[in-house]
Amino acid sequence: MMDFALWTLLASSLAVAQVFDLSELQWTLKNQNGSIAVPGSLPSQAHLDLFKAGIINDPLLGINEFTERWVINDNWTYTADLTPFTKNHQSDASKRTLIVFYGIDTIGNITFAGYPVFWVSNQFRRYSFDVSDFLNSSIGDDHNLTIALESAWHYGLNVTMQPGSEYFPNTPVVTTSDNFEYPNVRTWIRKIDSDFGWDWGPAFVPSGIFKPAYLVTISDSDTQDPVAHATPSGPVSSSSIVLDETCVDIYKRGQNSSVAPDESADWIINVTFAIRSMKAFKHPTVTLSIPELGLTWEPLNISAIPATVGLNIYMFVNWSIPDHIPERWYPIDLGNPKRYNITVTLDPSPGQGSNGPSAQSITQTIITGFRTIQLLQAPYSEEEIISRGITPGDQWHFAINGKAFYSKGTNIIPFDPFYSRIKPETVRWVLESAVKSGQNMLRVWGGGIYQPSDATVDGGLYSFYGLCDELGILVWSELIFSDSLYPINGYLLDGIEHEVGQNVRRINRHPSNVQWAGGNEIEGIAMAANASLANGTHYLDEFVYLFQEHLHDVVISATNSVPYTDCSTTRGILSLDPYILRFANGTPGHIYGNTERYNYNASEAFDLTTYPVGR
Repeated sequence: MMDFALWTLLASSLAVAQVFDLSELQWTLKNQNGSIAVPGSLPSQAHLDLFKAGIINDPLLGINEFTERWVINDNWTYTADLTPFTKNHQSDASKRTLIVFYGIDTIGNITFAGYPVFWVSNQFRRYSFDVSDFLNSSIGDDHNLTIALESAWHYGLNVTMQPGSEYFPNTPVVTTSDNFEYPNVRTWIRKIDSDFGWDWGPAFVPSGIFKPAYLVTISDSDTQDPVAHATPSGPVSSSSIVLDETCVDIYKRGQNSSVAPDESADWIINVTFAIRSMKAFKHPTVTLSIPELGLTWEPLNISAIPATVGLNIYMFVNWSIPDHIPERWYPIDLGNPKRYNITVTLDPSPGQGSNGPSAQSITQTIITGFRTIQLLQAPYSEEEIISRGITPGDQWHFAINGKAFYSKGTNIIPFDPFYSRIKPETVRWVLESAVKSGQNMLRVWGGGIYQPSDATVDGGLYSFYGLCDELGILVWSELIFSDSLYPINGYLLDGIEHEVGQNVRRINRHPSNVQWAGGNEIEGIAMAANASLANGTHYLDEFVYLFQEHLHDVVISATNSVPYTDCSTTRGILSLDPYILRFANGTPGHIYGNTERYNYNASEAFDLTTYPVGR
C-alpha cells in the first residue's frame, strides 16, 4: 500500500497542466455608460465591489435594499488585462487553452481579446470554453477578458414581453407567478429565486463572477512548465487531460430509484469521468483503492479516450465490494457517520510509467461513505392502521440502511444574499448548531442555490455537503424551482438538463444526501390551476412534462443511490415505474405523499392528545 501511495504522488507531480487563476488579474468594474469605474475582484459580485469602493453602503444595512436599487437597473462589466497570462504563454498547435467558470451570475457576454466566446444564462452551471484560437491575435488593441453582465431584471422583462411568451395568470384562487419585489420574471431565468425577493428576505438581484475561474492549458506532450500553480479548488488535470467532473455513486447491486436496495447485496462503486483530452489514448485504465480497508483493485480498462477538447466525453467504471467489508454511514443520532478516503487513479497510458502509473495519470482522493437510503411510499396495511391508530393512506418517510427513522430538521436558505462573501466558519457554525439542537436532516430549499460539496470541488468556496457528511446530518436536496409554474421551451430545457446533471453527479459522492425533489411547493399550484382556470389542463400538462417526466429522467439517469420526488409538497405517486404522480386521485380522508394536517386548533395547541399519530 505504501508503494502505491508513493507512485500516485510522484505521477501527479510529473505532468501537470498550466493552470492560471483569473483572480490574479487586475479587474475593473464599470457600469454601462462608464460613469462608474472601480476596482473589481473575482470571485465577487457588483454590489460587493461597489461597497468596497465606497460607492454604496452595506446593502444589508437599514433601508439600503431600497435606496441602492439603481444597481439592479444597470448593466455591469468586469474587465481584466490578459497580459499577465499571455506574456508567459507560448501558443502552438500542440496546445489548447480552456477558460473555466465555476459560476457566473447570470446573464452575460464573454469576450476574449475582443473575440466573442459565449453568451451565458445559467447561474447554476459550470462553463468551459476553448479560447486557444484567440490567444495568438487580438481584435485591435483589445487584450482583455471581458464579462458584460446584463441586468437580470431587465433581461426578464425583455423575455416576458417577447411575442409568444407564455402567460401565467394570477387570480383570487391561484397564483401561478409570484408577486414579490421583482415579479413575474424569475421563472424565465436560471438564477437564485430569492434574489428577486421573497416573503422572508430582501431583493438584491445581484450580478458577478461569484465563483472562481481559471485558464487551463493542456498539450500533447508529457511535461509542461506551469504559468501559475494550481489552487486546491482548481480544475483537476494532467498535462494533456482536464477532468471537468469526477462522479462517485455508491449503491447496492440492482438498486435504482424504483428498485429497493437488497441490504445484503454487494456494494457497487461507480466512478464517472467527464474528460477533455488534447490527444487520444487507446488503452486507459482506472485503479481504485480504499487504504483504510487495505483494498487496492487491479486496474480496470475503460474505453479509448478520443482527442476532444471542445466537449466532455463521459466514461465510467464499476467496482463491487462485499456488503460486510465497509462500515456503514449513519446520521449522528442513529450511529456513526463513517467516511472513507477512496483513491481513484485514471491512467491514460498504463505501462509507460517507471514503477507505477504514467506521467499523464491523474490521482484523486475522494471522501465518501457507504449507506442506502429509501423513500418508502407504499400504502399502510389495514393491520398497521388499526394497531397504530394512524390515518389511512400511503407511507412517506425515509429508511437509512433499511431502518425507518423520524426526520427532524429545518430549511436551509442561502447563507448570504451575496454568495461570494459566505464564510466557511459561518456555515460550520450553523451546521454544528443543527446537530446540537437535535436535528438530523436539513432541507436545501428549492428557491435558493445548489449548495457546494466543499471548497475543493467546482469552486465551492465553502463546505456544505462534505461538512454534513462529517457531522452526520442528512440533506433533503431540491432542484432550484420554487412557488410558480414554469415555461416550457427548448432553450430553457437544454440549459436545465446540463444544470441538473452537473449538480446531481457532483453531489452523488455525499452519503448525507437523501433525495432530489424537483422543486418547492409547485404541485399544488398546478392542481389549483387545473381546477380553476379555463385552460388549466395546459398548465397541469406542462407541470407533468417538466416535473414528472423531464426532471425525473435527468435525475435518475445521473444517480442510482437516491430517490426523486416531484416537489417538496406532494400528494405522492400512483406508480414508481413508470413514475406517475397521484394528484387528486385518492380516497377522501386518506393521507398521501408528504401532506399532513396543518389546521390544528390554536385553542388546543398544547393538548398533545389532539395531534394525529406520527407517520
